[in-house]
Amino acid sequence: MMNCCPKYFFNQERLPIDIPPGSPGVEIIQVSVTTVLPNERVRLDSMAYTSISTVGEGERYGYQLVYDLFRDTTVISEISLTHTNQVKQELTTAPFIEDTPNITWTDVPGLPGTYIYRIIVQRLGTEENIADVTVFDRSIDAIVFPPVNP
Repeated sequence: MMNCCPKYFFNQERLPIDIPPGSPGVEIIQVSVTTVLPNERVRLDSMAYTSISTVGEGERYGYQLVYDLFRDTTVISEISLTHTNQVKQELTTAPFIEDTPNITWTDVPGLPGTYIYRIIVQRLGTEENIADVTVFDRSIDAIVFPPVNP
């Protein structure tokens, strides 16, 4: 029997997750995907609303966040957001920087089976005047398509 139709998998989270400095990375979301034929294609799409709060005393801020997409324990994609900026701000304010990175990827895991796709966020490098990094709304979806040459 041939697998004729795409299959859809989805996960969404809304509870905030703090990303502490110096940690090896924090998993922010995952989705379980099942393939039934060899070489089915898995199209993944994700987003994560991330809020970075700066320390109100500095005139500069800078940070680097790395978002890794894993299939089980293997990294299959990496997005690095690096930001350094000169800002003039009042000493009493602590502005927030908002990032909403997306990871879109097509994977061919090979053998049929169930795979866990995960996104892990890590704070890297030297930060300037960063108080907190928090991930809020985030989602990941996957659509499994038949292999190109079944």
